[in-house]
Amino acid sequence: MLPDISIKLDSTPRDFISRFEKLAQQLGFKTELFNDCLGSFGYDILNVAQSEDSYTTGPIIQLINNGEHIIDEKKDFSESTKVESIVKQNNQRIDIEARSTVWDPLHLSSEEYVKTAKELVNPILREYNRIYKTNRRLKIQAKKPYIIPEKTKELLTRFANLANKKMIHPFDWKRFYAFVFHCHKQSAKVSQCMVSSFLKDSGFTNEKANFLSDLYYHFREFLEIRKKL
Repeated sequence: MLPDISIKLDSTPRDFISRFEKLAQQLGFKTELFNDCLGSFGYDILNVAQSEDSYTTGPIIQLINNGEHIIDEKKDFSESTKVESIVKQNNQRIDIEARSTVWDPLHLSSEEYVKTAKELVNPILREYNRIYKTNRRLKIQAKKPYIIPEKTKELLTRFANLANKKMIHPFDWKRFYAFVFHCHKQSAKVSQCMVSSFLKDSGFTNEKANFLSDLYYHFREFLEIRKKL
């Protein structure tokens, strides 16, 4: 299981993102900031790449501030090698996640994951510390293995065992929706990778398992956003 990575803030999340963007630009990084309003809080999304060219070829990092809540924005990077770092507010900390389309999430080592995050964030963070006379640093904390609750596993197993693995039947979809809604209602920390891995082990093709796990991810995001509106 990959570790949690975060930075303790010395300002508001929005100020931190603004400072980070300006320093990234001064260092020659390509940046793009998105602002929008959602529910009561709104959000800011900052994309940072090492250059104009690498903005489309990767790697990139993505910083996200959504007030008291988090929206995990996922993009399709199937046409190029990219790395995302999603940065979120969490009790005056910025959480960092690194992603890449070339990684196999089931065989990604913690060492490679941490190395990627450091390579993406540290050059800008060092300049941040110099300019603002602070000592922000990455905090790396190992995660405890997450055990899927019995009822949640039972619903996923029922769907996987009864589903037509070549063409999903309407009754299969109902069982899948029941699993997703249960995860949402119970705030189950079942990741997209967990679902994909479970379905592959249950006989689904890689393509079908990845498709269903993508749907799981987006359904969970939709339900979270709907709850906040």
